[in-house]
Amino acid sequence: MARILIVYESKYGQTEKIAKFIVNRMLSQGHSVNLMNLRTKDLQSPANYEGIIVGGGVYMRSYPKSLVKWVQENSRNLSQKPTAFFSVCLAVMQNDLRTQRDLHLIENNFFKKTKWFPKRREAFAGALSYSKYGWLTKRVMKLMAQSRGGDSDTSRDYEYTSWKDVSRFSDNFVNSLRQMSNEMHAP
Repeated sequence: MARILIVYESKYGQTEKIAKFIVNRMLSQGHSVNLMNLRTKDLQSPANYEGIIVGGGVYMRSYPKSLVKWVQENSRNLSQKPTAFFSVCLAVMQNDLRTQRDLHLIENNFFKKTKWFPKRREAFAGALSYSKYGWLTKRVMKLMAQSRGGDSDTSRDYEYTSWKDVSRFSDNFVNSLRQMSNEMHAP
């Protein structure tokens, strides 16, 4: 079974929830999986892993600085291994072309800046975590939700992540590692 590292940065908790879901799914399949939160000081090198998944949420049209920094510092190792990236963003729920182009541009800017270009990339809808927002963020998010006809009752949180899509992403990554391993050991 594969040794996999899942690296993430999560501001309000949905990216962490997705990362932990992936870890638990892979563990249940018999893989050795480590989870690394970039907000902690226990940073690990990706050198000791067969595959790496990196995840981050989009905040104010970019990814957290700690995520950008870690990927920049480890881009050489990441480029030499099977890797994948997942993005968490509420804009995924919008089906308009302009919003999808904006998300694509944000992702591409991240990859250019970090000099890492993973073959597997996925964007998941996140959550409206009103209970975790400060006063100003809560008001801004409520106004944005209202303008799009979304959930604006700030007395509760709303989760939009498709766990079926997260499962598919995780399984596809594991299958790609298995396929590579079989190819390496084929006569």
